[in-house]
Amino acid sequence: MAKNNLALIDKTMIESFASEIDSTNAYDLVYKFSDLLDDISIDLAGHNKFISINNVDSKLFGDFATKTNYQESDLNMYLLIKSGQLELNTVSELQNKRKMLWRKIKLAWANRRASKKKRKLFSNRKNRKDSDLITEQQLKEKKEKPYTILNLKDEFFEYIVNFMSQMTVVYNYPDKITVLSKEDLGYKINIVPAFVHDDEIRVWNARKNKFKIVYLDDALIALDSKNKEIDSLNYSQNTTNKVSRIVSNDNLLLKVIKIYKALTHNIWNTTSLDFIDSLIYNCPNEIFVGNVYDVFVRSINFLKNADISDFRSIYNTNKSLYEDEELSIYEIKSLIKEISNLITNN
Repeated sequence: MAKNNLALIDKTMIESFASEIDSTNAYDLVYKFSDLLDDISIDLAGHNKFISINNVDSKLFGDFATKTNYQESDLNMYLLIKSGQLELNTVSELQNKRKMLWRKIKLAWANRRASKKKRKLFSNRKNRKDSDLITEQQLKEKKEKPYTILNLKDEFFEYIVNFMSQMTVVYNYPDKITVLSKEDLGYKINIVPAFVHDDEIRVWNARKNKFKIVYLDDALIALDSKNKEIDSLNYSQNTTNKVSRIVSNDNLLLKVIKIYKALTHNIWNTTSLDFIDSLIYNCPNEIFVGNVYDVFVRSINFLKNADISDFRSIYNTNKSLYEDEELSIYEIKSLIKEISNLITNN
C-alpha cells in the first residue's frame, strides 16, 4: 500500500471492511463449476482408467468457505481425487525429480572442483557423453513416465478452456487452474487438484515439490465453534449490562478476520491469506468484546506483543502457524507492525 494512502485508513474504513458482502452470485458460481467439474469427470471416466464418477469431487475452500470473504477474495475450489494408484504415481514422479535434481547438483559440484586443465582435455568428450546420457534418460522417461495428478490437471484444463467463452482467460499453473473473467463471472476462480483421505486433503506444493496436508473440515469446525463462543460472550455481557444485543456484535471473529485480510491484501498484494484465519483464531476470546473497531484495535495490541511462535495452524494442528503456511515469524510480525502503523498514523 502506498504511503500517501495511510491517512485513508480510519474507523469508518475498518468498519466497512467488516461489513457483510452479498455472496449469492459467488455461491451460484460455485454450484455451476461443481457441475462442470462433474461433467468433465464423467467424460474422462470413459477413457481414463484412473477416473470414475465416484472418485472425483469438488469442495469449496478459502475465504468463501470460512465466510471471511472481502471485496477482492478469490473463489477457491479443491478438485478432490481418491485414487491410490494415481497418488503412488505422483509421489514416485516427485521422488524421481528430487533424485535428478540431486544428481545435477552433485555433477555441477564435481565439475566445479575439477582442474581447468582437466576440463580442457576432456570437455569435448565429456560433453558428448553427457549429451548421450541425457538423451537416453529423456527417452526412458518418455516411455516410462507415469500418469500423475498433474497430467489429470492438464486434462481438466483442456476441457475448461473449451467450455469457457473467448472473453475468459484460463491459466494452467503448476499447482492449479485459474479462470479469470471478472466481466463474465465476477470472480477469479482457482481450481486446485488434491488427493483426499477421509478428512485429510493432500495438496501438491509446486514450489516445495511435496504435498501439504490440510484438514479443512477441522479448520471450519474450529472457526465456527470459536465464533459461537465469542457471540455467546458478547450476549452474556450485554445481558449483564442490561443492554439489548445489537446485530453488529454478531460474528465478531469472522469480521475481524475479514478486516485483516482486506488490509493484508492491500499491503502484500496477494489473495493467498488462509494464514490470517489461524493468526486471529489464536487470539484469546476475551479481546472480542464490544464493537468491531475496538476489538480490531485490541487484537492489534495483543498480536504486537504475543509470542506467535506458539500459534498453531487451524488447518493442521500438528504444525505451528508459520511452519504450515511457510511464512517466517519475521514476515508475520512485520505485517502486524505495518497494519498497526496504518491505524496509529491517523
